Amino acid sequence: MSFQVNATATATAAGAPRRHGPNLNIVISCPECKVYPPKVVERFSEGDIVCALCGLVLSDRIIDTRSEWRTFSNDDQNGDDPSRVGEASNPLLDGSHLSTRIGPNTVGGDLKMTRELNRAQSKSIVDKRDNELQVAYAKITVMCDAAELPKIVKDCAKEAYKICFEEKILKGKSQESIMASVILVGCRRAKVGRSFKEILSLTNVKKKEIYKTFNIIKNVLKEKNATGFANIDTANISSGQTSAETFIPRFCSHLGLSVQVANAAEYIALHCKDINSSTGFTYFASY
Repeated sequence: MSFQVNATATATAAGAPRRHGPNLNIVISCPECKVYPPKVVERFSEGDIVCALCGLVLSDRIIDTRSEWRTFSNDDQNGDDPSRVGEASNPLLDGSHLSTRIGPNTVGGDLKMTRELNRAQSKSIVDKRDNELQVAYAKITVMCDAAELPKIVKDCAKEAYKICFEEKILKGKSQESIMASVILVGCRRAKVGRSFKEILSLTNVKKKEIYKTFNIIKNVLKEKNATGFANIDTANISSGQTSAETFIPRFCSHLGLSVQVANAAEYIALHCKDINSSTGFTYFASY
């Protein structure tokens, strides 16, 4: 193996005057063939660089920098996903996300053995906190989908639930009241117009119970924000009452009204609230 340094004329840019200088690029050439430009092949399986003309090994122990895809016994079938990394970490869960889970076998193979391994692993999982959180998150997602709430509300509700779950203040409260309360908190934080009655219609719990749970969660979030343990915007988390202007965009969209009408209605609602606040009367939506 030999290394050549060739002097060539190079141009700095189109139309610029040519400047002559050495070409410092390292070129691997075959000392037997002496062909320029050389014809070399990288053989990653052996870790060698060989000449394509005579087969002389020019360099060895080459490190393979390509992706190291995982391969399994059933990867030759359809639906394989050769990924060399795991899923992204989920901040809403408490686990280290480094454990191995046996997923369902959907591309053939020994289905019975897969089911047995999955069942045995599910019984041996030590960290039950993540399982409880995942069940709660699934219920929150179902309720948000029923109310046609956006993803940002789901994420805010799950974050509020995780904080309260860590504080262990939800003992003795029904799951439906907890879910409704965190969804209401998510709507307030995301500035999505949903009334207390709309959230209440998703459950079979009394209004008084949901209102108590909502106040507990609201106070916990404010304390966490005050002590600096959680960066939570609690300015939009008010009581169960909702201002009227938050409903205007959604109602105007359902009625097929123009943007100008929606902006005018929103301006009127904000102006009325300013007038009422100066007189000592607070104006809220009654819907």
